[in-house]
Amino acid sequence: MKTGRTKTGYWLLLPLILLCLLLCAGVVQEQAEAPQPSAQPPAVQTPAICSHRWIDGQCSLCGALCAHAWENGSCTLCGLVCTHEEHDRDAVCLRCGEQSWHSFQGGLCRCGEKALFYDRLPSEAFWKPVRHAGKVVEDSYTDENGQEYPLSVYLPYGYDEKERYNLVICVSGDNCHADDWTKNATHIHGCDVQPSIVYDRLLEEHRCAPFLVVGLERPRREEQPELLAERLRSSLLPYLAEHYATWIDGSDEEALIAAREHIALCGASRGAAYVLDSGMRLCPDLIGNFCCMSCGEITLSGLAEVDSELLELYGVNCYVSVLGWNDPYSWSGDRRCFVRLVEMADCLTENENAFSFSIYEGHNWATWSAGLFSALQYMF
Repeated sequence: MKTGRTKTGYWLLLPLILLCLLLCAGVVQEQAEAPQPSAQPPAVQTPAICSHRWIDGQCSLCGALCAHAWENGSCTLCGLVCTHEEHDRDAVCLRCGEQSWHSFQGGLCRCGEKALFYDRLPSEAFWKPVRHAGKVVEDSYTDENGQEYPLSVYLPYGYDEKERYNLVICVSGDNCHADDWTKNATHIHGCDVQPSIVYDRLLEEHRCAPFLVVGLERPRREEQPELLAERLRSSLLPYLAEHYATWIDGSDEEALIAAREHIALCGASRGAAYVLDSGMRLCPDLIGNFCCMSCGEITLSGLAEVDSELLELYGVNCYVSVLGWNDPYSWSGDRRCFVRLVEMADCLTENENAFSFSIYEGHNWATWSAGLFSALQYMF
């Protein structure tokens, strides 16, 4: 009887065991069908894309720095214009990769390159036309008395009225004319010496910043330096500011003074005397750069007056003297003139903003063209 009751108890428990098994199977099935949690963290809500307001290459809203897509010296993304502050010896900007230009103010470019000048010209290389040549236009201006004066203007290759160009005004000497500074060719050393080719080469080799050259007729022998200075101040510079792309923003005197470091006055022979007297002595507030070539000790009013109040107030950005004559005595006269001027003017320091060098080609356009090639590197 004991054994039979035990078996009967087992049969009574069997339905309960089956029910438990069924319930457990259901739970497992529900867990299998339930969605499994992802192995990745939940997605984070991202803010809307910044509209970017660029200032000097950085967004003023989110602080992001522009990646820059440079084209012709400007970023097509943020509009930043590259200042070409650093470049290599080939004048390639280290920031935007564009070709910029050397600046030898102070005698040495920031990339370590030295200015290039010739004491004797390698004729074929120096005068050979370049691939990208500028052009020369004939023009004229009228002074306050109604007198018209001819001009010959060199415009560099790719001249753009929306750009800014340094301005080089060249005064002729005896028996010279305005276009001798631009297109007239002189046959020397078996080739035609043409100044515009020198300017083309300077710019194609990126030896200095872009510039315009304006050739003037020689002043009359009896003309006092004060007359040319007055024309520069009241007629010529305002006319050039209005009709050409320069650094001068307006024709009033304030605008002229603001652009003085981008203006040069150059001259050869008697024209160099006017550079000293009409320019450096009387107009240093309007003109910051001067170049005298083959002037010897020629002056019209006397160098003793060159240390004017205007000169001491405004100083000189760059002064270059090119020593180029036909005999040793004349060379020494050029040098004496340079040394005396540097000693008298406190604003001039040799090999910092005052330079002199000799070119052994004589009193002619071979010397003067090479002189401008050298001087413009220091000025601009």
